[in-house]
Amino acid sequence: MPVKDYTVISPPESVDSGKLIEIEKPGISKLLRHEGSLLLLVMIVLVLSFALPYLKSHGAWVSIPCWFHKITGIPCLACGLTRSFVLTAHGQWSSALEMHLLGPALFFLTWAFGAYLVTVLSSGCRVKLNFSNKVRGAVTLSVIAILTTAWIIKILYFTSSWK
Repeated sequence: MPVKDYTVISPPESVDSGKLIEIEKPGISKLLRHEGSLLLLVMIVLVLSFALPYLKSHGAWVSIPCWFHKITGIPCLACGLTRSFVLTAHGQWSSALEMHLLGPALFFLTWAFGAYLVTVLSSGCRVKLNFSNKVRGAVTLSVIAILTTAWIIKILYFTSSWK
């Protein structure tokens, strides 16, 4: 039986270890400082997504206005995300999409990221992605393009959510 030739793809030059994905096992203090603080932030966001209507109805929450919207009269890239998270948390999908097209997806990504952080803290191991600067730049530009596209769609088609 003949042996097949395989092309070995070399990692980006900026990667020291030669691996694109690694599993790290840092000390518990480093995990608690980094992943623990991120998990706390994720938990606050998710708990407030469920609790905000109750807090507002009892006068325990002060809404912070968007200064970009106040000055320009159009919403900023993140306008409506809080309301979209709250509506998604309460199962009002279409209203959540009207507030911000990316809100429901970001809400579930927040849940997934929280689950990952719990797994990291409980196992003591985390995934390290070693991407080149070129790949990081492309990802950053893609995220900006997605946010900008959602923002333009909101301005053009979902005016009732911000006027």
